[in-house]
Amino acid sequence: MDILSLLAMITSFISIASVIYLGGIKWGKLEERLNAIEKHGCGRIQEVEKSVSKLQTQMQPFWTVIEQQIAQSLHHDDTPEYDRLLIKFSNHMSRAELLRLKCLLESDYAQSTSNGDRWRTLSVALVLTRVLARQQELENSGRESE
Repeated sequence: MDILSLLAMITSFISIASVIYLGGIKWGKLEERLNAIEKHGCGRIQEVEKSVSKLQTQMQPFWTVIEQQIAQSLHHDDTPEYDRLLIKFSNHMSRAELLRLKCLLESDYAQSTSNGDRWRTLSVALVLTRVLARQQELENSGRESE
């Protein structure tokens, strides 16, 4: 592994850790607001909804960048379908594509875990978590439209 690859991996890890840390801080503030609502009644629900929406809007660009970096770090020349789905993951995907990507990620996770490749395992775990969250979002939006 050359030094540029190592630096790219370290930079990616620092970016991911920063987003997770900042998201945790934002989440903590959101929890404080929810506790205040419980104490003082439901008059501030609209304010909390705005805060959640703002938080989602603020976090989306970070996740987009991270997803692109992870897609690049998980690239392999012998897995064109996997690479295509990882690249497309930053855009809108169908349920079938998400399910296929989930299967490929689970397989990659098992392989990278058994190989002891910690960076790849971390990257795959982060993408897999996002895939599961997107599947849940699709299921919830499907239930709301019924």
